Amino acid sequence: MATTSAKPIEFTYKSVEVTVKGVVYSGTETETSNSLSLVLWEKGKDTDKGGVKIYSLAKIGQLVNCNLVTTEPQNLPSTTDPYAKGADGVTLLGTRTYTTPTGKTVSMNKYAYSKSGVTGEYWYSSEVPFSIVKSDTKMTVVGKEVNTLMELQDFGTGATSAFTQKDLDKCE
Repeated sequence: MATTSAKPIEFTYKSVEVTVKGVVYSGTETETSNSLSLVLWEKGKDTDKGGVKIYSLAKIGQLVNCNLVTTEPQNLPSTTDPYAKGADGVTLLGTRTYTTPTGKTVSMNKYAYSKSGVTGEYWYSSEVPFSIVKSDTKMTVVGKEVNTLMELQDFGTGATSAFTQKDLDKCE
């Protein structure tokens, strides 16, 4: 991800499975150059119903913090195109293909978005984890235009968490 107000930041998103206190959890892990975070929810539980245990882990340097966030559903990662059924301020620009820098090609939908002072383009594909392929947005923040570009570099299977079992054992 790159913005006009800061030097580029590279994010790595992983979909992982880990075991905490004998229970298997699915999770979305986010890694940057200086931090690591992971949101876990009980695997196989209906996330549309209450009672799902969700943990949030954060690691900066050697410090690891694990908190029980909620037992109610929250914003879990999308696995589908969020605009497929239409949305206010969104225009479908068509279906196209996208090739990652590593040579993988996927079909995706491309949209224009304009609402509440944010304009841009969003590209989504059901063929990749988390569905987002690319976004290029512009908005004004405190009188200054900020441009943000996110672009899928690669995707695959077999991801493992950067959190160790010792880190996961800090979850109560």
